[in-house]
Amino acid sequence: MNLKKIIFALLIFTLPVTNAFEITEKISLPLFIGVICLMLCINKIKFYLHDIFFLLFIIAMMLTMIINGAINKRSILYLLSFAILCLVFLKVVSANYIYNKQLILRIMYFSTIVLSIYIIYEFTTRNFFPGLFFDLPRIMDKQYDATFIDKYYRARGFCTESGHTALFFEFILPFNIYYLYLNKSNIKKVIFLILVLASLVFINSSINFVIISVGSIFALLIYLMKGKNSVKKYLIVCLSVVLVISTLTLISNSGDLKLTINGMMDKISMTDNAGSSIERKMKMNKGYYVMSNNLIWGIGPMMLSNYVGFDSTLNMFIDLWLYSGIFGLISFYLFVLIFFIKIFKIKDNFKYCMLFSFFMVTFHYQIIANFYYPWLWILFGMIEGEDVLWKSKQIKSRINIH
Repeated sequence: MNLKKIIFALLIFTLPVTNAFEITEKISLPLFIGVICLMLCINKIKFYLHDIFFLLFIIAMMLTMIINGAINKRSILYLLSFAILCLVFLKVVSANYIYNKQLILRIMYFSTIVLSIYIIYEFTTRNFFPGLFFDLPRIMDKQYDATFIDKYYRARGFCTESGHTALFFEFILPFNIYYLYLNKSNIKKVIFLILVLASLVFINSSINFVIISVGSIFALLIYLMKGKNSVKKYLIVCLSVVLVISTLTLISNSGDLKLTINGMMDKISMTDNAGSSIERKMKMNKGYYVMSNNLIWGIGPMMLSNYVGFDSTLNMFIDLWLYSGIFGLISFYLFVLIFFIKIFKIKDNFKYCMLFSFFMVTFHYQIIANFYYPWLWILFGMIEGEDVLWKSKQIKSRINIH
């Protein structure tokens, strides 16, 4: 394995590390490694027709800055961060994908295993053996005291908080499942299942359970629609969902489990007794109010604090409307839509893993706005790489025919 491949593998392995081992307050470990990868494969970077929509998004944000007089250090850094993320994660993965697909899947699997082991260690030591807990070096957000049922500390892994670790799992689990599907080892599958299920329970992100369920149903329905007897398969899916919900309802009548499930429902529905939900609802409402008065040109990047005292509505798409205007939002939507369409051009079952991940990540960005995490951009890079891979196979098959 040459140096370029080793560093690229290191980038994939460190994907869950967004808060621990930071290089600076603004530069995470994956971003640092990604920049090195970019320098090593700069000659492989290619741009495609769909990149025009991303360029239009950047131009729209620049116009919003000029029109609103929002040209300052923070707004320029916000604008540049999108371009940097696109290059460092999307384009680097796309450029390396065609020769490294199996390597990516294998490293993703081991990355998830390491994260899960740390989460189990973090949860058990913090709650039951505090003297044995040693946190990782972190520059930002060193303290994390979130609990569930006011009794147990939630684990957060290598991220700022547990909800962000949940987003990583939503991104990567479909690819882990595909890797295990190709792998014949039942021991690997059992170990993986135990570790990941324990991790999801220990991070205890309410929305995570909902998003995984909804994403699974969407991807499964699309998968079932491809075959015959789709009505019968639809009924099986619907009955399975009803059965799961009924089972959860029945078992939720007992002690701590009832408190846990009730707490999850409070957060999801944003009712008044869920602290983080109150904050999220308040920020979204204020964001909507500012947006309603600035529908066309927005207010400029990172200018929301001038109106309401905070920088983000905790919804990436509302933030983009505010910070890039309606034209920027439409351009970004079209950019995302292109990747969604490209998934359906994949000819094998890998497309359903892509769909599963795509649904879950985009759903989650309705309640967070951390666009600088690498996972959405890595997903886009994998989709772009898979698209290039299939096109190259089609060209080769045509050459062989002639």
